[in-house]
Amino acid sequence: MCNKVFGVNYDESAHRKYVKPYLDGYDDAKKELGSADFQLTELIKKNEQVEEKIRKERYKLQATKLERDRQERHASRFELLYENIKDAIKSLPMPQIHAYNWEKYSEDEYIVCIADVHFGAKFKSIHNEYSIEIVKERFSQLLTELIALIEERHIKKLTVLGLGDDIQGIIHLTDLMINQIPVVNAIVEYPRVIATFLKELSAYCEVEYYSVMSSNHTQNRPLGTKASELSAEDVEKIIVNYIYDLLEGNPRIIVHKEFEDMPVTFEIKGFKIIAQHGHRLKNANDSVLKDLNDFYKVFYDYAILGHLHAGKESTVSASAKNNNEVIVADGFEGSCPYSDTLLKNCKGAVKILKLTDKGYTGHEKIIF
Repeated sequence: MCNKVFGVNYDESAHRKYVKPYLDGYDDAKKELGSADFQLTELIKKNEQVEEKIRKERYKLQATKLERDRQERHASRFELLYENIKDAIKSLPMPQIHAYNWEKYSEDEYIVCIADVHFGAKFKSIHNEYSIEIVKERFSQLLTELIALIEERHIKKLTVLGLGDDIQGIIHLTDLMINQIPVVNAIVEYPRVIATFLKELSAYCEVEYYSVMSSNHTQNRPLGTKASELSAEDVEKIIVNYIYDLLEGNPRIIVHKEFEDMPVTFEIKGFKIIAQHGHRLKNANDSVLKDLNDFYKVFYDYAILGHLHAGKESTVSASAKNNNEVIVADGFEGSCPYSDTLLKNCKGAVKILKLTDKGYTGHEKIIF
């Protein structure tokens, strides 16, 4: 068959002589080609792995950039909103200073704790009646009694501590029923009320004002969001900045606004104090101070909280000179219809803490 096809006249061995090398070369070629295909396949796999790794790193960078952009947009929106408000603010004029000529000022320090004002709420409960007009009357009473205390104790400086829930807000639908004015109006009007109070107080002593930057009633909770889910959306920040601008230029008042979302911290007579509203704490009991110390890795002597409306104090431990205590401030608002349903109520009050060289030694309470 081969002779006929190729037109030759070879015997069988001659054909085998030519076919054998061909078949050997063909088999070698197949092996080499298979090896090349394998290497190419491995190279493609490695390349795909590298591409996947690069793609993941690119996504990480994009995610980081998006988060940074989101934070920057949020900060810019707040700054723009506040700049627009600031443009409409006129600083309060300086009061007429009542200079005292005491030979010696008191070495004791005092903290005025103003918690849970709930400005804008209007209601009548069993033992309490509340409205914007009553809030202003209470601040007037507080100012009068503080002036008397300043004169009696020869106080040079008062630390005023705002502990949150400055306005009623709308965190429940029931808040709509008791709000006397729209929330936006309350945000604008309350800072002027407390700034006027601080201004008048500065006529009799130096004032240092601290305020927490978050609380539950000043949160925005749009679209069915849960408590503290949008904790950055808190108008307490606007209120504090508004107070700062209203009192700008008054050398007798220092308004602190640097704490952002952190608890307020400061020192008086060498004692470290941490303050927050308290709505994010599960229990305002003895463990609070220990938990805060463990979390922030700082040994605070006192934790001052709001939120509970009914004031209380508990001693946690003792240091070389002082007791370490958790202090819950009385609520400015007092009891309300909701607290009546729980059979728990209290008078509206402001607690004034006294600190000596031995730490917190007692308080005055102004009851409304």
